[in-house]
Amino acid sequence: MAPGDCTQIDDRPIYYVDTGMYDVAGYGSVYILDTDRPALVDTGLGTNRQHIIDALDELGIDLEYIIPTHVHLDHAGGAGFLAERFPDAEVVTHERGVRHLADPERLVEGTKAAVGEMWQYYTEPTPIADDRIRGLADGDSVDLGSLRLTAHEAPGHAPHQHVLETDTDVVFTADAAGLYIAARDEIRVTSPPPQFDVDQCRNDV
Repeated sequence: MAPGDCTQIDDRPIYYVDTGMYDVAGYGSVYILDTDRPALVDTGLGTNRQHIIDALDELGIDLEYIIPTHVHLDHAGGAGFLAERFPDAEVVTHERGVRHLADPERLVEGTKAAVGEMWQYYTEPTPIADDRIRGLADGDSVDLGSLRLTAHEAPGHAPHQHVLETDTDVVFTADAAGLYIAARDEIRVTSPPPQFDVDQCRNDV
């Protein structure tokens, strides 16, 4: 894998794009769902948005949904940019994250405090108009026509995180199941301050 690579998962209508976060190949991905009503699950940092746009253009997909699993900027930093690129798409995320996508100032402040000098790999997110964002509660679903996503609360990593279950055998775990390091064949917990809850994280898994 290299940043920008777009790979189909088996013969499913699901593709993942290597976003190359932090300038590391194979670190970070977003998922394109080529369904009746096409969707993007997660958006990356925002600095890598052209990889995503190029992949969507190559597949001939016009997004109807942009679905961050949670609003940490490594998953939702590109949401505003992609909402601008696809003006008819609805942005759907955890109900507790809606206000941060509409006004990301506090989210940016918290991220800068948490990541320190790593902020150089991020970019200031673009706010999204309130009327373009829909909040999901636990158990709510998004109907993509040929696929349905059901949101399950997974607040151990962050209180605004959902795991998204499909009506097939695919689950988008966000950071609930840890971070897989392919080079080491190792799964690491992701424990960002200040809201990480180790006991709840175990329950999420």
